[in-house]
Amino acid sequence: MTMNGLREALREAAREVDGYDVLDRAIVGGRRRRRVSMAASGLAVLAVLGLTTVVVAPMLTGDGRIAQPPDVPTIPERIGPPAPFTRDAADHPPGRASLIISGHQGDLVVVGATDDTYRVIDTDAEPGWDALLSPTGDKVAYADRLSVRVVDLVEGGTRTYHPTDSTVDAFAPAAWLPDGTGLVVLATTFPDDPTTQGIRKELSILDLATGALDEFAEATWPIATPGFAVAVSPDGNRIAYQFADFVTVFDRTTRTKTRFDLVSYYFVLAGRAAWAPDGSLTLLHKTWKKPAGYAWELQLVDPADGTLRGVIPVPGSPTVVRLIGWSEDDDPVVVTYEGPYDAMHFGPGDVILSGFDGTVGVARLSRGQARVLVHPDDRINFIDVAEDLLADPRTRPGDPPWALPPFDRVAASLCLLTTVAVLVAAWVLVNRRPRTGVTPTAAGPDRS
Repeated sequence: MTMNGLREALREAAREVDGYDVLDRAIVGGRRRRRVSMAASGLAVLAVLGLTTVVVAPMLTGDGRIAQPPDVPTIPERIGPPAPFTRDAADHPPGRASLIISGHQGDLVVVGATDDTYRVIDTDAEPGWDALLSPTGDKVAYADRLSVRVVDLVEGGTRTYHPTDSTVDAFAPAAWLPDGTGLVVLATTFPDDPTTQGIRKELSILDLATGALDEFAEATWPIATPGFAVAVSPDGNRIAYQFADFVTVFDRTTRTKTRFDLVSYYFVLAGRAAWAPDGSLTLLHKTWKKPAGYAWELQLVDPADGTLRGVIPVPGSPTVVRLIGWSEDDDPVVVTYEGPYDAMHFGPGDVILSGFDGTVGVARLSRGQARVLVHPDDRINFIDVAEDLLADPRTRPGDPPWALPPFDRVAASLCLLTTVAVLVAAWVLVNRRPRTGVTPTAAGPDRS
């Protein structure tokens, strides 16, 4: 085949191949890219709106509320961590509080008495242990190493109290007086020589108005766990406290003391509300170990000699309970703890020895049943409730800043269908193929 013949054969082969317009192809591709871009932009907008709802809404509802006068104080059934940027309780007082809580985030959280106004206090003190809410919910006292700080939740501001002895190594609140005018405080001094000296503990009454301390007990015996060690009678005249395996009752009027020994190491004062309505003292008793935990009971005893007067079993198998109040019907109200712990292992009163990392709730014990007042939340580890609210424990649903609102089935179904529709539409837009009917063009002219 000659060169001209080969050239002609190639031209014929080229004429048989359909061509296409580069401009049409570019237009089709551009439309497809635009659809993909629009779908991605739509999904980005939805994501931003969702994140805005999740982040900004809790910040506005959890902290931006105006505290109202506590006409009808109630206890929230649902609790949770505070929202970011929640304001400080001392600088922006919320009014009377229903409870204080703490969890993994570290701050002490104050929850309002009439609504879910949340405030924070910058401390790692634990509610019920070394951070205590006053009986009326108007103040919070907490330990700050060598001082006790008291935050006024109604007027705002913080007052700081120091021990009079400069050798004291730790200073902490142990219990409120019922009228809120003072605190029982514990001062701890560590020995210079542990081989010959013990750890000195001093219990005193702190007058909040003057800062004066009235010491009434001193010992080097081990003291029961904070939250269990001290209980003040409803009239404020008698103070029960536990050292080692015995309980002492101090009369503030006569300044006399009576003492009785505990039956075994498996007893401890039941908590701040250990004084029962009939004048008995309440002890927490660990009875036996079950597969799901320990069984507990509350024993009512004579405060003079420890004679048993009655027993109140604790339903279920909580890890441990702490008595924080009594209802008008003489039903005990307890904090329930669930989670890892080591209870009464080395000695009396060692209720919780290791760092607690479980969940807490509040329940009223009545007729062998536990009526839950505050539901546990796995992000909350410690709680303390204003004792005056427990006489007639009214509750409200509670609206924690980080909790999703309760949906009914219809609302949940609509949300699910809307989400599915948006995802399907986005998938169709992204995966839609360009039209295949591109008009072929004639072969280019013969340029031989």
